[in-house]
Amino acid sequence: MTTTVGSSAPQFDLDLFSDESLTDPYPIYQRFRAAGPVVRLPAIDAYALTRYDDVRAGLGDDATFISGRGIGLSEEGNATRKGVIIASDNPLHDQLRSVLAERLSPKAMHVIRAQINEQADVLVAEVVARKTFDAVTDLAQAFPLTIVADLIGLPAADR
Repeated sequence: MTTTVGSSAPQFDLDLFSDESLTDPYPIYQRFRAAGPVVRLPAIDAYALTRYDDVRAGLGDDATFISGRGIGLSEEGNATRKGVIIASDNPLHDQLRSVLAERLSPKAMHVIRAQINEQADVLVAEVVARKTFDAVTDLAQAFPLTIVADLIGLPAADR
C-alpha cells in the first residue's frame, strides 16, 4: 500500500453515529470504498482506510500507522486504553501479544468452544429468568469480559 494522505483524500461530512448510519452502515461503506483507499472524516477529525487490502497492509505497517498515542475518537477514550494491546506499538505490542498468543490462538479457541457456548447459555438463562435486563450491560459487556478473563487465565477473585 502506497498512499499519500492529505488534502487530496475525499472528504465525507456525515454523522457516522446517527441512527441511520448505525442501523445500516453498508451504503456508507460502499461510498467510502468507491471514493478511494483513504477518506477524510472532518466531523471526527479522522481518516479512514476503506478497502480490505489497505486495512490489512496498514495493520502490518506499525511505522506508519501507530496506535500508542490512541485509537479512540476522544481523549477520554484514549486515556483509558493506555497499556492495552490494541493501543500499543512495538516493542510493547509484541510483548503483550506474546503473553496471550497461545491462549487466544484458533487452535485454543476450538478446544474451548463448547465451554464458551455453555457459559453463553447460562448467562442468557439467567437474564431471561429475571424477565427484564439491559442487553448492553448484562450481555454485550458481561459476556466478553467473562470470556476474555477466562481465556487469559485471570482468576475470578482478581477481576
